[in-house]
Amino acid sequence: MSKKPPYSRRPVAGRPQAAKTADHNAHHAPYKTTAPAAEKSGKQPAAKLFAIDRGNYKYIGAGIVVMVLGFALMIGGGSNDPNVFNGEALFSFTRITLSTILVVTGFAIEIVAIMKRPSKPKTPKAAAGVEE
Repeated sequence: MSKKPPYSRRPVAGRPQAAKTADHNAHHAPYKTTAPAAEKSGKQPAAKLFAIDRGNYKYIGAGIVVMVLGFALMIGGGSNDPNVFNGEALFSFTRITLSTILVVTGFAIEIVAIMKRPSKPKTPKAAAGVEE
């Protein structure tokens, strides 16, 4: 049993190979790396906006700090003697309630920081075309 060549390499019936190559190159012509509108008008293309800007990173940092503080409050409550159980230290308000609230708040801040849209860049009046 013979192997068939891959589908993309099969010859096209009724069409010479050179015409196939020309069609292939014409097919990829619209995918230029430069913007044609920018070439014709002489203007530079608009600046690309990132999904996350400096303000978002500040929120992300604040959320991480709040979460680390919450996890730090959960630490502790142990005893040096394994035969002694200190329930008041282990089940305190700080360790059970306050730290959990801080960790959940930190995660909420992270979600807001990621979902917040970046602000549009401010353009000077001269660049906007307004004359004084």
